[in-house]
Amino acid sequence: MTGPLAAGGGGVLPFPWPVIGITALAGLLLLLAYGRSLARGRDLLPRGPRPAPRAGVFEALAVVVLSVLVPAFLFGVAGGLGLEEKGDAQLLGTAGAGVLAVLAWGAWLRRGSEHGPRGRGALAGALAWLAWFPVVLGFMAGWRLLLDAFGYPWREQAVLTALRGRETTPWVVARFFLLAVILAPLVEEVIFRGLLFGALRRRWGLGAALVISSAVFGLVHLDLYASPAIFVLSLGLGWVYERTGTLAAPVAFHAVFNGWTFLGVLVGSG
Repeated sequence: MTGPLAAGGGGVLPFPWPVIGITALAGLLLLLAYGRSLARGRDLLPRGPRPAPRAGVFEALAVVVLSVLVPAFLFGVAGGLGLEEKGDAQLLGTAGAGVLAVLAWGAWLRRGSEHGPRGRGALAGALAWLAWFPVVLGFMAGWRLLLDAFGYPWREQAVLTALRGRETTPWVVARFFLLAVILAPLVEEVIFRGLLFGALRRRWGLGAALVISSAVFGLVHLDLYASPAIFVLSLGLGWVYERTGTLAAPVAFHAVFNGWTFLGVLVGSG
């Protein structure tokens, strides 16, 4: 999630280890089945025509920069209005980024450039999260060991720590759910997959688009602990978008990932 929109990017481990282990095993089996199908020349993901956004690379990068600056500006506005509670400021900032995403969609990503199967794409995206989970988990474990070796003890994203420390009133739960599971996936997938990945894909091909868009997605989170794992997560998001041709797939993938984290934090705080 983009900078202040971050509401779950580093939270792959919110549940007890038995739950994580079972989930990772199920995901690994699904990933192996998918790899086997690709080796046989079949793709289990529903295929759609490749999206063709009209935006150029520099236009897409400009929107990415604005998606960081606009929420930051609105945070300042929220402070001036006395909205000191961080969740309220996040909600305002995400709303601003949402307006930006809607404008980007209208300008460059209308339905004419996306013809993939939305319903089946969303289901495939949710399952793709499960298949990609052990990959992100393994990378996070390695990254954590590396940070420990260099004297940087592991730390979860600040927004998750803040949520754990709050009294989980219905409004707090509803607000974080709206931010993490609904708004952030919609806004970020329009900007980073629909716009940035699409522009890079058209200019330099699939490999460059996956790597560069994922690197930007990780960097804008500005988190030493979570950004590398978010890079790996983004590779999966870009792949399902490429194969299905619809943003419904990475939005569902992203929403399930954030929902997993959100639920785990609530269970751990209960």
